[in-house]
Amino acid sequence: MTILVSTAYLDEAERCTRIGLMHQGRILIEDEPKKIRSSLDLPMIEVWSDNARSAQDYLRTLSGIHSVSLYGDRLHIAVEKKMGASEIVAQLKRGGFEVKDYRDVLPSLEDVFISMVER
Repeated sequence: MTILVSTAYLDEAERCTRIGLMHQGRILIEDEPKKIRSSLDLPMIEVWSDNARSAQDYLRTLSGIHSVSLYGDRLHIAVEKKMGASEIVAQLKRGGFEVKDYRDVLPSLEDVFISMVER
């Protein structure tokens, strides 16, 4: 049995077996959610900060940062392969930002979609 679901909420799409991401009437990619999340091929770091919005603006000015997305008090930072989480945290601290915690994460479907649309 096949059930077709259309949603703009990518966290809902995460629960499906196969998904297709569409933009302006074109399917950009179609596969299992985990494979799509792995397709970004850029390291992703999640950082918690009290001042995430300002930290996002600051990070966008640095070289080696591919993209920065805001999720409440968390940032998803796609970086060039040569940059590590400790380097990002050090940059934020030099910029005067407190980092509560950080970790390497698999990009979200939203991270992948935004990256594909920006291309």
